[in-house]
Parts: sequence; C-alpha cells; structure tokens
Amino acid sequence: MTAVTDPLTLPCGVTVKNRLLKGAMSEALGTRDHAPRPELPALYARWARGGTGILLTGNVMVDARALGEPGNVVLEDERHLADFHRWAVQGSRDGAALWMQLNHPGKQAPRGLNAGGTVAPSALPFRADWPAPLPRRAS
Repeated sequence: MTAVTDPLTLPCGVTVKNRLLKGAMSEALGTRDHAPRPELPALYARWARGGTGILLTGNVMVDARALGEPGNVVLEDERHLADFHRWAVQGSRDGAALWMQLNHPGKQAPRGLNAGGTVAPSALPFRADWPAPLPRRAS
C-alpha cells in the first residue's frame, strides 16, 4: 500500500513529490490591469512550504475582455511575464508542482462585468435562472 506522502508518477511521466493536491479556487488577487498581485506568489509560497505535492492555481483568464469575476488574473500576452515568473518560482518552492488553470468564462460570465458583452461557442443561454446575458457566438 502506498502512503499519501509517497511520490507519484503520472501517466504523462511527471513525478510529483506526494499525493497531496491543493484544489483550484479563485483567489481574485489580480491588479486593476489583471497582473498577479504580490500577495499571490506569497500565498503559493506558503502552500508550497506546507508540503503540498501539486498546487492548482485559481482561474487565470486568457482574455481580459472575458472575466469570470472582479480580481481575475489574465495571461493573454507578455505584459506581466515577470509577475507570472515570480508566481511560478514561489509556487514551486520545496519541490511543489505548480499547475495553472487556464479559463474563459464563456456564457457563464456575470452580467455587466465585461464591457464587450459575453462571448461563447454558441448564442444559447447558460440557464434560464442564471444572471448572465445571452452570449454572442464566437467566430
């Protein structure tokens, strides 16, 4: 029997130091221009020092015109690479694996958050009771 503290080799060949994983959550620690705030690398450094094998980041949006909530971090070009590098270095301390969760909210984007409206694979509503506008179809 293997212990939760034993290393684990994944089918892709990556070996993680143990079987502990911090699940993804949305920290909402982005600046007004969507860079990672300094608190974000510090938070992940703390989790890494705690011994977690895999740290899944919160939502990192791929388009600043498509946010899922205020405070989202966005990686869509090279503007904030130094900030993302600091986050990667701090989040991978003590052998932790830092895995980024890339996200686009699509039709689940909240009403009024994205000035250009909501874009999704289809122009169908998410749910009748969901407080989001009808999206326009992405092209």
